[in-house]
Amino acid sequence: MKNHARLAASVVVLVAMVLLQTPVAGAPIEVALDPNKFGKLDQKDTKCGAVGCGPTAAVNSFTYLQTAFPSAYPTPLVPAGQDVAVADSLAGLMGCCDAGGTSIENFILGKRTYVESKDPGATKYGAEISGTWNGAGKPDFVHPNATAADLLGFIERELRAGEDVEISIANAGVGHFLTLTGVTFEDETRQRGQLAFIDPIGGKPGTTDFRIDANGEIRTTYILGAQIAFVRHAVSESPVPEASTLAVLAAGVVFVASWRAYGVKRVRSAGSDALGG
Repeated sequence: MKNHARLAASVVVLVAMVLLQTPVAGAPIEVALDPNKFGKLDQKDTKCGAVGCGPTAAVNSFTYLQTAFPSAYPTPLVPAGQDVAVADSLAGLMGCCDAGGTSIENFILGKRTYVESKDPGATKYGAEISGTWNGAGKPDFVHPNATAADLLGFIERELRAGEDVEISIANAGVGHFLTLTGVTFEDETRQRGQLAFIDPIGGKPGTTDFRIDANGEIRTTYILGAQIAFVRHAVSESPVPEASTLAVLAAGVVFVASWRAYGVKRVRSAGSDALGG
């Protein structure tokens, strides 16, 4: 009975969290992680220098992952004082130095290879990419041909779950990676808002406004080269949930589904470019 009571209490807490996160119509919707838990590595300190944004964004993201979920990573993804060494290792796995930057395919595959070499089976992955996957070896968790709504919905959902997210932004001929720390939507339409991030250029926090334009693309105010950049891809990773956590979540989903049937509405979570570097 005590176990049942604990489970019921957990479900109540879960439902309360869901309801509290449901935004009031017309109000801004904000999802934010603690930026102090992320790495602050500057790509210029890595061996790839000017084109090392992919490995650097991953290192800054891994720092958050092991800080937020220490028990999931008994082998640190980024050992203390080794952020440059880890970025250089990732650069080799992602091929960024040789290719003059990191493609989204190499970013995803290289990052997964590195994480699995440290704590095998501890992490689940997700990715929404605009366009198609180039080459062989596409993981099942990669969803191609993502729309703007797909990308923004993924970003909100993953950040809301406390997971780390990296995005690829690009314009004609230039690409770059950023480690997200939050997203704010102006209202429930989710057509415009602001992204918060750690930028590999300088290793510092920053923000950029965004909106879905007439072409259905996520246009930012981030200047890349001499032009504004568009959000092209989003990638996430997080610890694999324990069985007990899955049971509580499953019960919570059933409870929330029943609640919705009685009229409680939840706001619905709302898309290969140049090499990132």
